[in-house]
Amino acid sequence: MASIDSWERRRDITRDEKKKSVAQLLENVEEGLNNGFLAFLGLKPETYATPGFLYLVSEEHMTPGDALHIYTATLLKPEVFVTADLGQLRVAKSHGLDVFNPEKEVWK
Repeated sequence: MASIDSWERRRDITRDEKKKSVAQLLENVEEGLNNGFLAFLGLKPETYATPGFLYLVSEEHMTPGDALHIYTATLLKPEVFVTADLGQLRVAKSHGLDVFNPEKEVWK
C-alpha cells in the first residue's frame, strides 16, 4: 500500500488509479487470507484492514510500520507519545496525541 501511495505522490499514477489499485490490493489480501495463501504473523489481519490504519498509509503517506505505531497509539490513548521521528510527531499531534521528542526536549 505504501508503494501505491508513493506512485501517486511521484505522479506515476492518478488518484483514481491509486484508489482502484488499493481496492484491488485489499481484495487480493482478503482472498489470500480467506484461502490460506497469506498470513500475518504476530498481528491479526484486522489490525491492518481498518479505515484508520489505511488512512495513515494512504493519506498521511506513512510507512506501514510508522502507521502501526500511530494507529496503536490512537487506540490506546497514551499519556504521551514519545518519538524522535518528525513525521510521526506531526501526524500524532494532528490526531490529538500529546507528543514528546527526546532529541529536542527535556523530560519534565
